[in-house]
Amino acid sequence: MTDPQPSPHSHTAPPEQPTKAPRFGGLAWAALICGIVGVVGSPIIIFNNITAIAAGVGLVLGIIALFGTKKVLAIIGVVVCIAGIVITVLVQQAAVNELDEELRYQQECVDPDVLVEEGMSDWCLEQIGDAIKELEENGP
Repeated sequence: MTDPQPSPHSHTAPPEQPTKAPRFGGLAWAALICGIVGVVGSPIIIFNNITAIAAGVGLVLGIIALFGTKKVLAIIGVVVCIAGIVITVLVQQAAVNELDEELRYQQECVDPDVLVEEGMSDWCLEQIGDAIKELEENGP
């Protein structure tokens, strides 16, 4: 027997196209997760230092992931990481300002050496007056 010859009109299936594997998809997800950790932990003093580092790592991973196939996810991760870093900086700046104010109060209004040499400053008198008003309004 002879092998049948394929007819010229027979249709053969085209070869399967290999599917494009997602490049850097895991990095995009990691950037997003690090950014979420950075945003959630940024309002917590002391802990926000660690979460800012996580957001910084996520930012680097997100920038690398921009060259992959999950560009939208990488962009979202980068934006969330930047937000986490910015919130951390703002919270820490507010905490530093509050501590500076308290330190100034301690130095000018409580330190006996300063009080004896220079007397009580106008700023200190304002602070004491504000504290008395607050106690009168809210009670002890």
